[in-house]
Formats: sequence, structure tokens, C-alpha cells
Amino acid sequence: MNCHICEQEADFVCRDCGEPVCEDCCVPFTLQNQIDYTKCKCCHDTSEAMRSDNAIREEEIREAETAERERKAKIRRANYRKPENVEKRRLAKIERNRLDREHRQKMFKEAMEIFGNLLR
Repeated sequence: MNCHICEQEADFVCRDCGEPVCEDCCVPFTLQNQIDYTKCKCCHDTSEAMRSDNAIREEEIREAETAERERKAKIRRANYRKPENVEKRRLAKIERNRLDREHRQKMFKEAMEIFGNLLR
């Protein structure tokens, strides 16, 4: 069998493409790739290109999502500061305080009734 890249005597078979490959055309084990199987340089280059394309695509998606979040945050900040929304929040706070005050007065009355019943 001859190597499909350099036409020398082939000792191995590429796991990905199934073609015979010589030792010189195999991808060596390194700390970066850490492959423990036979893989020809063509298949390795192809897989590296696909991996880098995927990384670029994922980065573009992340950037688009970040831009969309920033756009929405800008709209929220603008709406938050509108005078009519400020007025709505102010009135809602006044109403919450009124309800809280009424609730505390009711609880105080009930506590005084209970205390008064204890002293009888």
C-alpha cells in the first residue's frame, strides 16, 4: 500500500478517511492535539478548519446576543426615566406606604385588644 499523500510505503490507515498513510504524513501526538489514533495531515487540517469556523460562528453569535442585550437595556433605561413612568412609580410608592401604614395600625389595634383581654 502506498500513502495517499506522498506515495511512499504506508504502514497505517487514517481513522477518519480510511486511506493508507505513512508515518511522515501522520499527525504526531502533541500537547495541543492529544490524539492517540492515526490521522493523516489532510484530515487534521480539515478538522482544525472546521473547529476554527465553529469558534468564529459562536463568537459572532455571542457578540450579536451582547449587542441585543445592550440595545434592550438602553431602551429600558430610557423608558425608566420618562416623566410619566416616574410619576407612576411615585404614586405606587405612596399607595404602598398607605397600605402598609393601614396594615400596621390594624395589627396594633389587634395587639391592644389581645393585651386588654389579658388584663381583664
